[in-house]
Formats: sequence, C-alpha cells, structure tokens
Amino acid sequence: MTIRLNDETQHKLDELSKRFSSRSAAVTAAIDYAWRELRAEQLRAESADIAADPDDQAELRAVASEMDEISAW
Repeated sequence: MTIRLNDETQHKLDELSKRFSSRSAAVTAAIDYAWRELRAEQLRAESADIAADPDDQAELRAVASEMDEISAW
C-alpha cells in the first residue's frame, strides 16, 4: 500500500515507529487501535439504542422481576 502523508502525520509516524519494530508494525498497530475504537463506538451506539427501546426495557423489567421471585426461595 502506498500513502501520502502530510508533514505532521509523517512526524507522528516517525514517533510511532520508534516504539515498534518497523514502520509497517506501527501502521498495523494504529489500524488495529482505530478498528477497536470504531467497534467500541458501534457497541456504545447499539447499547444506547437498546436502552432507549421500550420493548427491551419492558423485557428487562420482566426478567428482573422473575429473578427477584426466584431469589426469594
């Protein structure tokens, strides 16, 4: 893969490369990190959607009520 970097990004890559075995390893680590952040953001959005869904909330309350009944024994 070939990419063009501006001076600031080149400087950042140079700094990152000092912590990794190669520039390729630094880029791979940065991509992995960005992907994990993206996935976490997606999961937060999904969680917010579930939390805002009245049907899901009703189901959660029903399950909690059943668990309270079971724990009384």
